[in-house]
Amino acid sequence: MRFHLPGAAHDVEAERLYFELVPAAEWRAEPAAARNERVRSVTFKHDRETVTATVGHAISREREIPRRQQGRRYKQPITRSDPTIPIAIYRMTAEPAKFVVVTDGGGPWNNPFITTAVQSIELFDS
Repeated sequence: MRFHLPGAAHDVEAERLYFELVPAAEWRAEPAAARNERVRSVTFKHDRETVTATVGHAISREREIPRRQQGRRYKQPITRSDPTIPIAIYRMTAEPAKFVVVTDGGGPWNNPFITTAVQSIELFDS
């Protein structure tokens, strides 16, 4: 998928907004953002949930709930979404396995927040 940011009308504006949001990401932790890549989505573990933050989409959370039926045990996945919308995601320079997610400020997540226990990332197309 081509690089975009919510609210940007075209590619040049998306790039401008991306760099304007860097100070917000740097405020949250050690200097953020290898600025040569554009992260579209990051999936990580948080409070026993698998969380996916994708630019422009509500954050989704999945948890497996242990169940039992007719003497058999299984895990039922429960998925929910938060009203928080990631606007930009940056890889941290000091700790490349962590990411800073800048959000629209809605919902229960701090803005910005740092991911740990990252399971996967997806980059925008170059």
